[in-house]
Amino acid sequence: MDERISGAAEIAILHERLLSAYAFGREALANEIAALARPYADETGVGILNEAIAVIRGGSAAGRASARTLVYAGGDPSYANVVGVDEDGLLHLEGMDGGIPTGAEAVIPSASGKIPGVFVERTEEESGTRSVVADIGAENRAEALRHVSVGDPAIIFGKPEPTGIGDKIVAPHVYGFGGKLILLQLLLSGICTDLCGETTFVFPTGQTGGTQGFQAAVHGVCPDRVIVAGSVLAKSGWLPDNPADAGKRTAPEIGGGAALVLRGAYGVFDRDFTGRIEQIAAEQNIPFRIVAKVDRFPGLSGFHDAGIDAPAAGIALPVRYETGFAGIYAAGDVVAAARLIGAALKSAGGAGKERNGERS
Repeated sequence: MDERISGAAEIAILHERLLSAYAFGREALANEIAALARPYADETGVGILNEAIAVIRGGSAAGRASARTLVYAGGDPSYANVVGVDEDGLLHLEGMDGGIPTGAEAVIPSASGKIPGVFVERTEEESGTRSVVADIGAENRAEALRHVSVGDPAIIFGKPEPTGIGDKIVAPHVYGFGGKLILLQLLLSGICTDLCGETTFVFPTGQTGGTQGFQAAVHGVCPDRVIVAGSVLAKSGWLPDNPADAGKRTAPEIGGGAALVLRGAYGVFDRDFTGRIEQIAAEQNIPFRIVAKVDRFPGLSGFHDAGIDAPAAGIALPVRYETGFAGIYAAGDVVAAARLIGAALKSAGGAGKERNGERS
């Protein structure tokens, strides 16, 4: 295996490239992903929903079935939307999952380019209502509107950094970028050779990673099987409102390998296909953990809502903290998840079977 993109420093750099591209907007992120994948794929491009697409055409040697596989990077980076600009030039926001931390670095991808700023808390004088706004240094509303527009996204920005504790990495937007990191690690590692049939990798880059994104991907691929790559909340990443609930949640540790997800809040993955992947992991000594159920798995709800009949499996990166700002993950888990998906893609297992999962 080519180890070019396998260490904590290298994966942090890859993550930083994605964040830097995202600071210029979803289309810029899609183009960056397509450019990274291009040397390792037979075909790359950007779809109508600003999703990056990479296609690898494998063979059917040794009697393998020529399966069509969709590999989907579930999850999108969280961001707020600019919904107004006040007379002081401050940008009013809404829509960030998990809230917005005051004092965090902000970036607004606008028609003018990458506009940096700071998220700050503001208290309304009359009502006493507190809200978080973005300050881009404008003196007034007119100056702010020369650089940004209502409807522009506002994202939390920061540099992914290895912690120096093992192979752990701290970075913003880990939860939304987990699936993308796994699939890019897979492509850049050079192990996507001799795949079974044709494999299409789809990387959503905006808030289209759910039903709409899946429907568009499935319409273009008509897959025989589906693998969803995403993120799951790891232990020590869940802060219960009630301390009595602290021991009731099952979750993988970071640093223990890939997470093989059996069930999400919206339904189950295919038992036969998942069982075959579990067998492959054991045979090839790929570290993994079984996750019986997760409340959130980016992309899983879209898969079930899209009404896909193909058998599917979910492979994820354990991440501490699921908000749009800082999270922690292990580089080795990214590598393990990529290896596991790569091994599954070289197997004909799962193709041509009916999905036996149900909506819950």
